Order: sequence, then structure tokens, then C-alpha cells
Amino acid sequence: MDAPAAPAAAGAAPSLTFAWLGDPSPDAGGLLLYYQSFQFCATTYAVGDHVYLTPEDQGAPLYLARITAAFEDTQQQGGDRLCVEVQWYERRNNMPPALQEGMHEREVVEWLQTDTNLVGCIERKARVVKARSYEEAAAQLPPEEAGGEWHFCRGVLEVESMEFRSYEEVDADPAMCVDPRSGQVMRRPAAGPGGSVALGGRGGVDLGSQAHWPSS
Repeated sequence: MDAPAAPAAAGAAPSLTFAWLGDPSPDAGGLLLYYQSFQFCATTYAVGDHVYLTPEDQGAPLYLARITAAFEDTQQQGGDRLCVEVQWYERRNNMPPALQEGMHEREVVEWLQTDTNLVGCIERKARVVKARSYEEAAAQLPPEEAGGEWHFCRGVLEVESMEFRSYEEVDADPAMCVDPRSGQVMRRPAAGPGGSVALGGRGGVDLGSQAHWPSS
């Protein structure tokens, strides 16, 4: 089943091109078509990739997130059809004061919270290394890339309680699990949107947008 092609967004820059990669896996109602990967602005993205997203405030740092699902909403028009579900990462400066202490400037924390944004809000790929310390993270990178743009993460934040849990604590908790498709930490039971996502399908559209930070 091929996903319906969305019309070009009015006034969009010609370079903002998009195409789904692979066959869609529809949800139960057939209105949302899930994919494992897509191409946007000549870059291929897949479920599980880390990305920077454009904030609504142009003076703010880029948002950082992991793609946990990618889908086309057939009820929408133009670029509004093309969506990604993302799991947010938070930088040290935006963490509660009690949790900022001891955090490295490159360290981020994985939030146990997801949000839906348009594909057009994606700025570029990001790199997040899972490690217990800056030194351990840097050792996983080629020497020539250690001074580049990357982050490392030691664990997750329970958003409701604002409790930090290391990945070791998550692994030891039978109530927690990791989505094998995206790498997302979640509570059991937690089925991925649309179930198992198959590859295939293609569409094309021009688009551009900004990310919306989840309200707390």
C-alpha cells in the first residue's frame, strides 16, 4: 500500500524535500500510516535516531530528541501530514537545581515523555552516547570526533516525580523495558504506535516548521 503523496507547502523552499522510505503499517483505523524511515532534505532518518529540532523561540538552543515513531496523518494536508513522535532530552541548564549538580556540560537526561511534532521541525541529526561518565562517552568516539557536537546520557528522568534513574537502575527494574525498535525507555506494558512497523512506501512534499516543547 502506497502512502498518498502530500501536496507541496505554499512558499516552501525547493530544497526542503521529503520522501517516506518503505511500505506503511497502518493503525487500526487506517488513518495513520507508520514508517521506519524517511528522507528529509537529502538526509535519511530512522526510528531511533537522535535529532535536533527547531524551537519556536529562534533565540533558544535547538531541542534535542530521539525519534520514537514516524507516521503520516492522512486527515491532514500538506506538511501537516508528516509527523514524528519524539522523546525529549534535557540539558543541564534546564534541569532542576538539585539534579544540575555534578552534571557535565555535555550531559543530557532522557525524559520519560513523548510528544508529536511535524517532520519539518527537524534541523539535523544529533549524537547522544549512552555512558556513565564523560570520560566513558568520549572513549567511545573516534579521537577526531571527540571535540565535535555530541552529548552523553547516564539515565532517565521520571517527569511526574522528577526522579532521576540511571540506566543501571532501569535495567534492574522489571517494571521498565526498552523498545527494541527505537531504544526508548518505557514502562511495561508499552506497545509501539501502530504495532510492528514494516518497511516500504514513498511520498513527496516540501515543508518547514518548528518544534513544540511539551507542556508540563
